[in-house]
Amino acid sequence: MRHAEVEGPADDGALHLQRPVLPEVLPEPQADQRQVQPAAPGAAVGHRLVTVISGDVRHVFHRCRGAPDASAPDRSRALGRCSRPLQDRNEAHGCGKGGAGGQTAPVLTGARTPQPWRGHALGGLRWGDLDDGGALVVAVHGITANAAAWTAVAPRLLRDPATAVVSAVVAPELRGRGASRHLPGPWGLAQHADDVAAEVTALLDSRPGTGRDRPVALVGHSMGAFTLAALAGRHPDLLGRLAGVVLVDGALPLEAPPGATPREAATAALGPALARLQQTFTDPAEHRALWAGHPALQDVPVDVVDAYAARDISPATPQDGDGGRPSGGWRVPVSGEAVAQDMADLYEPALVAPGLELLAARDTPLLTCPRGLDDGAPLYAPALVRRWRDRLPGLAVVEVPGTNHYSVLFADAAADAVTAAVLSTLAAR
Repeated sequence: MRHAEVEGPADDGALHLQRPVLPEVLPEPQADQRQVQPAAPGAAVGHRLVTVISGDVRHVFHRCRGAPDASAPDRSRALGRCSRPLQDRNEAHGCGKGGAGGQTAPVLTGARTPQPWRGHALGGLRWGDLDDGGALVVAVHGITANAAAWTAVAPRLLRDPATAVVSAVVAPELRGRGASRHLPGPWGLAQHADDVAAEVTALLDSRPGTGRDRPVALVGHSMGAFTLAALAGRHPDLLGRLAGVVLVDGALPLEAPPGATPREAATAALGPALARLQQTFTDPAEHRALWAGHPALQDVPVDVVDAYAARDISPATPQDGDGGRPSGGWRVPVSGEAVAQDMADLYEPALVAPGLELLAARDTPLLTCPRGLDDGAPLYAPALVRRWRDRLPGLAVVEVPGTNHYSVLFADAAADAVTAAVLSTLAAR
């Protein structure tokens, strides 16, 4: 198992950093190792990474202070997580909000509140200040998601006032989604990669002094990771201007089961996430109940689910229609036509393999989850991951324990792990 390495204190009293190396599987819970003496500001990025990765990365999962439910699955009881349905949690039970015991990690004032962002063509959300002098992170969401997928990760990247490593997080919404939902086709990974490349280029060009002092890193989840792999292959010169890329449970081409077409396989895998695109909701509360009952979100802080659900719904208009979708009521602001075209591309190795080879040459981290979109079978079977790791040993594949395809971004400890991987990438610049 590979661990993060930090050299001892030098004569100047600061912690001097080697490139942090993530273990292939993050460690199981053990004694809390996160309480450490503060390092010099210049070393705090790596220092925090080591405490997150080498310590108990699961100990801040949502934990209920109440007695465990006797009917809860063994996994939930073993991790001490609340087994009550999300909509039934409350403050009296000790698990109504936040992560461990109802508490949330401190973040910078205002860092939790994103602002609308409008780029070259895409819209989205921004956390922090683009005019500050720190690093910039561009975060790309998944196939039916939106910019609020980064609700838990973005504030963590901004929360350390002592280091001010990251000054802003920009989360563009892909063509056909959210604030970019009215952009016309074509869709598909190539189009998304070109769209994101244009936005990143514009951001780089607008930041005087960008480079070692103001690095830019990209992170993508699910189809967002596929998009970044396609971007690397289609825009290698742009890749050279970046501090690095982090891939989260995505980018490796999917494989359809025998006898199934890619669209059939993707439809089955996406499940409720895809079905909601065809629904008309009476009001946001009805839509919120869908997410509250989602099996993959039962260990996720309520406020994170609320923020995501709020951006996942809007008043229906004729413009939102796919094939004459009726106006009236509330709809998910995602084009079903765009999703249908994008799904097939997730099964096409030629679209991402060239970029994956370039990313592997840069020791790019790929975080994977042991469970999938419905908290069941993982998106990537272990055998598929092994084949790609053998083919591209430079990919730093790390399994984040106790996570599913959604909770890897939303649950407290998992968001810590994603944050650590991004900060590691910036520290290695």
